[in-house]
Amino acid sequence: MSITELKRNMRTQLKWIMGGIAVIFLVGAFYSFGTPGARSGGHVVQPASRAMGVGPKVMAKIYRTKIHRATFMPQVLQQLQDNRASALERRPSLMTQLLETQLQAVMYDRAAKEEKIRVDRQEREAKKDELVKQIFESQYPPDDVGARSNLKRVLKHRHMSLDQFMAELRAKHLPDNAALDEAIKREKLRDLVGEREVPAISDQQLKDSYDTVQLAQIFIAAQQPSASDSAKDHNSSDDPRAAARKKARDLLAKLQAGKVTWEQALQQSDDPPTLRDEGGVIGWRSRGQSGPEWDRVIFSLKPGEVGGPIESRTGEYIVKCLARKNDLPPDFEAKKEEYRKRLLDTRRAQAWADYQKELEADARANLEIYDKELLAYYQLQQADQPDSGVTRQQALQTLQAAAEENEENGTLQYALALELSRQAQSLGANDKARKQKLEEALPHFQRAVELEPESPTALMGLAQTYKELGQTEKAIENYVLACDSACALEDFTSYYIHLQAKQALTELGAKDKAAEVQQWLDDYQAARQSATPG
Repeated sequence: MSITELKRNMRTQLKWIMGGIAVIFLVGAFYSFGTPGARSGGHVVQPASRAMGVGPKVMAKIYRTKIHRATFMPQVLQQLQDNRASALERRPSLMTQLLETQLQAVMYDRAAKEEKIRVDRQEREAKKDELVKQIFESQYPPDDVGARSNLKRVLKHRHMSLDQFMAELRAKHLPDNAALDEAIKREKLRDLVGEREVPAISDQQLKDSYDTVQLAQIFIAAQQPSASDSAKDHNSSDDPRAAARKKARDLLAKLQAGKVTWEQALQQSDDPPTLRDEGGVIGWRSRGQSGPEWDRVIFSLKPGEVGGPIESRTGEYIVKCLARKNDLPPDFEAKKEEYRKRLLDTRRAQAWADYQKELEADARANLEIYDKELLAYYQLQQADQPDSGVTRQQALQTLQAAAEENEENGTLQYALALELSRQAQSLGANDKARKQKLEEALPHFQRAVELEPESPTALMGLAQTYKELGQTEKAIENYVLACDSACALEDFTSYYIHLQAKQALTELGAKDKAAEVQQWLDDYQAARQSATPG
């Protein structure tokens, strides 16, 4: 594992330890503890009791590992201290990110225990030596004469020996032992899985890996219900995947029986018209390029044969073999071992990726979320993921229950208003239904602004809702307030909000207000240009 990879892992991974659940901070830790209720950036933070949210002490459980509010929420709140003005949109993502971090940590820890993977002191010290060497050589490459000369000057200036300098790197830049042990366990787990799943590659398997097939495809999409359809009947038992699977099987049977030609079958494809015009040809595929299920089907076909269906997240594929060839390199015999190692590394990496997917699927199946707020954000996130089994309507219902339970939580009010507004937009030209949905969203936007009056995000949401409902004066007022509040955000975010508000104010006929916002935009651009060198 490289130092870059380890650092990246350690920035995003926290470990819950049973018997008190202590949080381990990794290199460049993304989360850290803090005291809620402090002032930051001139904004008054919510009282800790309100910011912590209303709900059970145990917010969730992954297998037997409990996630306690007393340790989970302070980490979220500390990150929100940095910029209270953007707290509404950041809190849901921070909560779900931290939950994902915990889920990953628990699943890997559990897998390591099942495989009886441990780390002894000698392994830990060897990893520290390796990391220190990588850090040192990244700063002072051995083949860089200038860098090594600079190192000598640094040592002389600081009156240090090279050993003392290396000891300082070791003390300052390495993670603590517990975090390092977790990284080593994961590395050992990866190696164990790779060697177990792909122990060796024979000469014939190596030669077969250069087989390639020229393919054409017919794609049958699993049509997902629209938001309006879901709202009408979110309990419907219709399975769009089952319908796509049946259609693909029927079409494949007709092709294999010669009842329809490939060109005729293509007319029922959900592929882009340009691909259909080209006969569905998708080019050459080698072994391992598209996954084991594709390999099983496409490499069983002779030129001219059709096969499938091959299931995917979005639908079903029927494939046709157009041609086959073997691209064995001319220097295969001379470099056989090099090619073998390359393929072995690739297949072991794929085995590890597949193993991780299985671990994650099992962990999610054993994830119980008791806190309604966290559950609502998690479901909203999962509703956008294929095969999650969660619909946006389910997420909306949880969000409504959470907002009702915790009326003082501005983030929940805003998230609920935003989801209702999104549903309104999906209704398209149905003006009556769209207006009704916006009227449902309005009081939640209003409540979010009451609870978070300095949030430009809430103010923009409220202003936009007033605008769409035809309440012009209130819309103008809130667009102006949003611009004033946005000045507390980072420059680009503030610029984007001003830009949106200027366009809306122009559309609403508020020329003077639009001109004032335009002046701010001009001043911002001038300041950026003057600050740019050259």
